[in-house]
Amino acid sequence: MAKTISQDLLDFKASLSNELDKMKSKYSDIKDKINSIIVANETAISGINTYYNSNNKSTIINTLNNANKSYQKLNSESLEMLNTMISESETIIGNIKKLEDLKIEIEENEKIIDLENKKNEPSNSEIYSAKNKINTKTNEFILLNEETIKKINNLKNLDAEITIQQQQVANSSYLSLLPQLKFGKLQKKTYKASNGVKLTYMIYVPDYGEEVEGLPINMYMHGSGTGQNDVSRLTRSGLGRFIADKNLKPSGIVLLPFATTGSDYGSKAFRDALAELPLKVADEYKADKNKISLSGHSYGAITAYKLVNEHPNEFSAVVPVSGSNKVTSAFKDVKVWAFHGTEDENAKNTLYANASSAIKQMQEMGVDAVMHPYKGWGHAGNGKANIVYSTFCNEFERNGEKINPLEWAFLQTREKNS
Repeated sequence: MAKTISQDLLDFKASLSNELDKMKSKYSDIKDKINSIIVANETAISGINTYYNSNNKSTIINTLNNANKSYQKLNSESLEMLNTMISESETIIGNIKKLEDLKIEIEENEKIIDLENKKNEPSNSEIYSAKNKINTKTNEFILLNEETIKKINNLKNLDAEITIQQQQVANSSYLSLLPQLKFGKLQKKTYKASNGVKLTYMIYVPDYGEEVEGLPINMYMHGSGTGQNDVSRLTRSGLGRFIADKNLKPSGIVLLPFATTGSDYGSKAFRDALAELPLKVADEYKADKNKISLSGHSYGAITAYKLVNEHPNEFSAVVPVSGSNKVTSAFKDVKVWAFHGTEDENAKNTLYANASSAIKQMQEMGVDAVMHPYKGWGHAGNGKANIVYSTFCNEFERNGEKINPLEWAFLQTREKNS
């Protein structure tokens, strides 16, 4: 009885023949991508050698050199696997063609036996020869069929590995190095929002941040006492001061918008402009719009609450210090880590009891929200320690791990950004 070639094998041969050229172009694609990463790493190493004078310079260069070795190894392994895939694909196509030929030979010998048996005097030698050929070709067919099926399974596994390596290449960036690539500079800029409101702000970007796509953004809003028509106060108080003094070295982009007085924060138009600013910066720096978080002290923290309520689906997390406000359903997908002095009696929305109530309300809504209480501290600290410095220049435990609140905010992601 003639052997049957499964339709799966025949279909696989047809599709494989069409895919061979694509596989060869995939080889070139992976090679180009990895080489571009290696070149970019080498450019970064050169830049660090020339311009970067921090005490962690050697650590960064070693990390980049090790990364390059990994990419080169990845390059070699990927290309080797692709070559194997191409070679195996060609073998499989050849095997299936051989199976088709064997099937024809078996069928032809079966016809010889059938014809001889129909004769009055059949030739026993012809029948014997045909049966031997059928047995031989059938054994070849069975072995070749099994070998081909194994090769196809191996090929599928190789394809899965290549896909994983392509994803690794596609996801490769300097993001893992950002905790070390700090010491960025604060720059003063202005932005005219679509509603006509003009914002003055300071921006911090880590060194080489302009070469990195997908950075997170945090927008810190100072309290009402910081403004007083003097934008330089942004670097002489609050979060900006600690960045300028290098007590704080953020791994993402930090925005420090300037409000001349508390009345700015009270303006809906001003708040709409504030909400627009990080989106504009995200476009400029190709940052991650799903990782835009807020932080602030006092009226800045109160405003952070308002921005979440008024602009749902924009912000991933909030780190309010000494301030709160009403909570709406807009907080449902926003993570919150609040810091507050237990003796804060500065104003209604800075009362510790009101801030605690807001956190409790969020928790009841299922929000990932917690508060760190500073026992005995007031609105700005405890007379010896500044509450903004204590919050952003230290690490605290959250979910069993110690982390800086600003770095925690950078890590939070909105699942959807609409």
